[in-house]
Amino acid sequence: MKIEYRYAKLDHEYDAVMADLVSRKVNVIVAANAAAASAAAKATHIIPIVLAGVNDPVGLGVADSLQRPGRNVSGTTIYAPHLIGERVRILKRIAPSLDRVAVFMNGNNKNNAAQVELLTAAAKEFAMQEYVLAGGLMALGVGHLEGYYGAAKYVDQMLRGESPTDLPIALPTTLSFSVAAWR
Repeated sequence: MKIEYRYAKLDHEYDAVMADLVSRKVNVIVAANAAAASAAAKATHIIPIVLAGVNDPVGLGVADSLQRPGRNVSGTTIYAPHLIGERVRILKRIAPSLDRVAVFMNGNNKNNAAQVELLTAAAKEFAMQEYVLAGGLMALGVGHLEGYYGAAKYVDQMLRGESPTDLPIALPTTLSFSVAAWR
């Protein structure tokens, strides 16, 4: 077995990367981010695509649903929209006078607009705005390693002949919480 490794620095570069992999007639494509998943799904409807911790594959348009992807795409996701409200609640418990919140994200990622909407709605519940000048950084989320290890299992299943259309996309099962603060 031979592993062909490719990467891209910018989102738009993934189209050429996936076209190259498809032209090489690889057996499986592993996509580890939204840009790679979208490009792979555009490049082939035949070669199985394994998601490695990709956020919201349904929102990206690469799967019909998490339970029944319905396409040549399956794998693992870090999709956990319910955590957005929980993050805001934790922030408010830690700093009750907090009135502004911000999030760092890739503006090119098609999934992020929905994440911002959820954050804005959650912040409004606590009379907070979505903006901060300085202060701290908090993260409550799923670990990518779980998605990567799980993706390896999907690759194995697909190389053994299982169809991605029959494999539900695996949701994350573990969370991590970290806080960094400065003044």
